[in-house]
Amino acid sequence: MAELKERNPRAWRRRLRFELAAVASIEHYTAVLGQWIMDNRRLDEAGVDPTMLDLLRWHGAEEVEHRSVVFDVYKAFGGGYAMRVLAWVVSLFFLYWALIGGSLYLLRQDPTITRRVTFPRVYRSYRRSVRRGTVPGVFRLLLGEAPVYLRPGHHPSKVCSTPRALEYLKTSPAARSAGYDPY
Repeated sequence: MAELKERNPRAWRRRLRFELAAVASIEHYTAVLGQWIMDNRRLDEAGVDPTMLDLLRWHGAEEVEHRSVVFDVYKAFGGGYAMRVLAWVVSLFFLYWALIGGSLYLLRQDPTITRRVTFPRVYRSYRRSVRRGTVPGVFRLLLGEAPVYLRPGHHPSKVCSTPRALEYLKTSPAARSAGYDPY
């Protein structure tokens, strides 16, 4: 990218804005997932390991807390609506691939899984988890958030709850053991 900056500063700025827009759209989804995991009591009811659940909720709270940073940088660099939409489309495909492909890859690496990992088998298990409310629906998440993120006047501060995230961080054993002190 440094070579592009030297050769063609205008193209470099355009690429930088596009990459910022792509990351901003991904950050929207990570914040929404963070809010989902903080609010989802079905995970507690399902018997998810409390330490792991706390770590996930801590991470979710932090995603909510910094959800506006990249978006604001994108806007400060002159990012506009059309590029934000284009970057969202590209990011949507990346997120879908990362969620599906990444899950299959991790499952295939798990030595405790003795059955062959296939897409149909994993998909059936995923659908059962969505119905139980222990996993968010990928299509509902990705496409359901589209009208929110693609609204021309959108700003990340209008979604999710910073007070809820900060409240969780105040009580999280993981955050406290890592030295987070809200006082």
